[in-house]
Amino acid sequence: MDRDLKVLLIEDDTVECRNIIKAADIKDGIRLIGVTNSAEKATQYITDGLPDAIVLGIELSEESDKCIAFMQKLRDMNLDEFPYILVTAKNEDAATHDTARKMGADFIMTKQQENYSADNVIDFLSSVKSVILGKRRDIHAEALSPEDKADIKNKLLRRIHTELDLIGVSPKVVGRSYLVDGILRIMECPEPNFSRKIAAHFGKSVPSVERAMQTAITGAWKNNSRQEIAKYYTAHINPEKGIPTVTEFIYFYASKVKNNW
Repeated sequence: MDRDLKVLLIEDDTVECRNIIKAADIKDGIRLIGVTNSAEKATQYITDGLPDAIVLGIELSEESDKCIAFMQKLRDMNLDEFPYILVTAKNEDAATHDTARKMGADFIMTKQQENYSADNVIDFLSSVKSVILGKRRDIHAEALSPEDKADIKNKLLRRIHTELDLIGVSPKVVGRSYLVDGILRIMECPEPNFSRKIAAHFGKSVPSVERAMQTAITGAWKNNSRQEIAKYYTAHINPEKGIPTVTEFIYFYASKVKNNW
């Protein structure tokens, strides 16, 4: 398979996170779909992002969750396909490692071992990439049932809504619904006249739909700090305008969500 290995990093050490992110960025064929130290956030990433592999630190700081407790939560999710689990352990306790393996850990690296590094973590995943992907069903390559298609659409919708929440697009403004519809349409088939399709879908005029979408975007930029928005909206913005156009916004998020799917 020639697609990227989608990896979720669950780690409470900020230095370790930075190092693994840096190592993944320069490794062809490896793509991080999320980084978190929250068990709750991790389960959402797993549900929406369908990672092929998880790099899991032995402890999670939030709510005193431990690696084993999270792995039990992962088992309880009844996933169609269980991701490959690479545990990076903070200790060398054999009993803990044995329990982690029984709970589903595929490989354990001890952070105290002499040759341990973030580069080695990513290099190892790269070396077993073909094996991992060979065992997984590629949802993009198979004929999907109507139920599968509906499930995928619902997951995409949740991801889009999460992205809009992160930059403060209010769920109370009507333009948000139009933006979501537009992002989905562009993900399926990029087209220059998407506003016309959105307007027809909602039974509105094209100018009213475009105004509502721009108002929703403008509201997010007006009511939230540019520094916070810049963490999530990373596309170039014309400095004279200060905010993205509707077309720029929709195409950015269509690409962002699709590439992290």
